[in-house]
Amino acid sequence: MNYQPMKKAIFSIFTVIILISSGFSQSLPVAPKPMKHVNDLSNMLTLSERDSLEQKLTTYKAQNNIDIYIVSFDSLCGYTSKIFAKKLQKKWNLSPKKLKNTAFIFIKPTGNSGERYLYIAVSKDLESAIPDSILLDIADKILIPNFKNKLYYQGFNIATQNIKESVIKANSK
Repeated sequence: MNYQPMKKAIFSIFTVIILISSGFSQSLPVAPKPMKHVNDLSNMLTLSERDSLEQKLTTYKAQNNIDIYIVSFDSLCGYTSKIFAKKLQKKWNLSPKKLKNTAFIFIKPTGNSGERYLYIAVSKDLESAIPDSILLDIADKILIPNFKNKLYYQGFNIATQNIKESVIKANSK
């Protein structure tokens, strides 16, 4: 009997299983200690830009009780951007279900066209203050155009300002 075709088929299936599982075996980033508002794991920002945004977002928290987290990363660890963001929030104990007045900006800036991702999420209590239409405007009119021009700090700076202003406006009604 000729087992050669069967050996090739089993080897092919085994190879596919290994390739698929290796895409999911990458681990999520470890939470920084202490927790920071700006977690630039992709090094999109200079150190001074990171520090400036961190100070700004710390001030938002102190003055307006608004938490905004920015996370950049180079790998989705085999997940979609939305699933990655949710798993990272859970691992870092930043679940929107537990937190109040919290917004998240997740970005994967690396890769070819179609391989870069942006995901913005808000805690349940902010959904009326910052509906999906505003989040879409922040992504499409602020973040993406600035990122295309490599103006990362400017994009994050304006986006976080718009998030803060939307929350303050909604809370003043």
